[in-house]
Formats: sequence, structure tokens, C-alpha cells
Amino acid sequence: MTSNRDELLTKELGKLTDDDVLQAFIRRHPELVRSDFAHALSEAVLEQVRVDANTALALARASCAIADELKEERDLAQAAKAMGNALYGLGDYRVAGDRYEQSAARFEACGESVEQGRALSTSIQARILLGDYDSAADAAERARTIFEKIGDRRRLAILDNNVENIMHSQRPVPRSACDV
Repeated sequence: MTSNRDELLTKELGKLTDDDVLQAFIRRHPELVRSDFAHALSEAVLEQVRVDANTALALARASCAIADELKEERDLAQAAKAMGNALYGLGDYRVAGDRYEQSAARFEACGESVEQGRALSTSIQARILLGDYDSAADAAERARTIFEKIGDRRRLAILDNNVENIMHSQRPVPRSACDV
């Protein structure tokens, strides 16, 4: 759990857009270089991405910087997913998809299969928006294998919805009677 001070520092991190300033801030506050804080920043990205995508991006960058300091695979995976979420919010679907894939690979490397599946599932919409339906279907199948193995019916239902989005996006748009 984060403290009130952590929350104040999170707000400050959400305003930092320059890498050098971010690194200096982290050096001034070494107490922030911890896994629970990096995770809290990743969660804050989700809260901010639809409110202010630039703040979400700043928080994701901070999460990545802290994860880089920690050098733990799980923290790096979580930070990559947070960056994917922020970039998705900014409409940069290609790089967001790359970050989700990086996150899934890192989660797999540290044995976090549920999180790997979640990262793959999250990547589907970005891939659809790029028109990369084969890649979206591949991510869906990989996620399905994970969720079926653990019997997670809730995530399978969410995944089924994402798969329907893939199929719906590939359907031809009906022509209007008003088209000439």
C-alpha cells in the first residue's frame, strides 16, 4: 500500500515529461525505487489513461524508470504493460502492441502465466485497430490456452468478447441504399 507521501510524489511524477528531470527526481527520492511503488504507478496509469493520456504516459515512464533501477523481471513486465496502456490511450497502437508483447514475454519469463495472458488479451484491441487481425487472433489463442489451463471463466468470457471484436472488424461494411 502506498502512503500519502507516495500519492503526492505520484502526482509530481505525472507532471514530468523530460527524461533527465525524471531521473533527477528519482535520484532525489530513492525511497520510491521499490516494487510496490512501481506497481502503484502502473495502476495509476490505468486510472489516468482516459482522463489525461499525457499524465498516464508520464506515470508509465516513471514506472519504467523505477523498474529499470529494480532490474526485476516482474517489475519490468508490469512497467511495459503500463507503457502499452498509456500509448494505447494516446492512439499509438503499434508501439502499444509492441509493449504488450514485451510485457507478455517478460511475464512468461518469470513464470507469471496469468499476467502473461492478461497482457496478450489486452493487446488484442490495439492489433485490431491496426488491422493486424492475424496477430490479434494469435494473441487471443495464446491467452485462451493460459486461461483454459487455469480455469479462469471470467477472463475467458472477456477474451471471447475480444475475439468477437476481431471477427466483427473483418466483416465488410454494408453499403447504404443511399450510396451512389
